[in-house]
Amino acid sequence: MVWLLRYRLNGNFLYFIKYFAVAVITTLVYWTILFALNEEIGYLGSAIVGYIAGFLVNYYLCCKYVFLNGNGIKKFNIYIIVFVSALGLNELILYIVHGIMHYSLGIAGLSGTIIGFFWNYSARYIYEIISFNYGIAKEQ
Repeated sequence: MVWLLRYRLNGNFLYFIKYFAVAVITTLVYWTILFALNEEIGYLGSAIVGYIAGFLVNYYLCCKYVFLNGNGIKKFNIYIIVFVSALGLNELILYIVHGIMHYSLGIAGLSGTIIGFFWNYSARYIYEIISFNYGIAKEQ
């Protein structure tokens, strides 16, 4: 999978494929922590810890292999905004699907992962690709 991250091509689909590869790695980090800490701190607490760990891995890999427009403070601020909104969305989905509807943690986590993937990708793609291509956002 790392070879895919290092491969550079032009085109929107490549950004999606690279981001998907990063998301697989991030998801493994998140799910490992979610299930490992579930008994100790509960599913919502373990989801927060897992999401933070996944965010750090995701930020590093995206800066290095996916969205190559630098990694300044402005970019990190955008990542934080997207992260906080995605974390809130993920917690809400877990609470509704697992806490209220009583589906398994696996189903709830999968729902949050899929929705979170598309939210994160869309927000970051809009900022990273569209804004930089049209000169809307510039690193300082």
